[in-house]
Amino acid sequence: MDTGALRIPLTGALSGGVVAGIVGDVVLYGVPGKAGSDALSPLYARNVKDPAAAPYKFLETFSSAAQAPDGSLVVRGATTASDGVFRISGGVGGARPEAELKADTGRSSASRSSSRGSPPPRTWRSRARRSRCGGPCPVTAPTCS
Repeated sequence: MDTGALRIPLTGALSGGVVAGIVGDVVLYGVPGKAGSDALSPLYARNVKDPAAAPYKFLETFSSAAQAPDGSLVVRGATTASDGVFRISGGVGGARPEAELKADTGRSSASRSSSRGSPPPRTWRSRARRSRCGGPCPVTAPTCS
């Protein structure tokens, strides 16, 4: 029976991936790294209302995320230009969400090692680890206990 659910399997490099959150019509997911680490753990995004939408790298790296009461997502991560805490919002009606730097660590993003990983997967199952918490939970923990 087809439920019409969009499935995005997290395979390969993303087999340990988690759903960081949903902002508007966009799901953000990846394998969280450690704050301050030079190893890259990208945060990927994908529009869940468009089955033909391709995933894309949203942040160069992230270590944790929490859903805010207003529907935005607060993420500790880095872009190519900034490292710190970002508020991610928007993502409605086919638009990509925006990341606003709220607190800068002062750490240079240029010092991060560059790595070329495999492209993000095109499918994901909505039964993510996050659902075990019954609400927002840290994505750096394998379970919420």
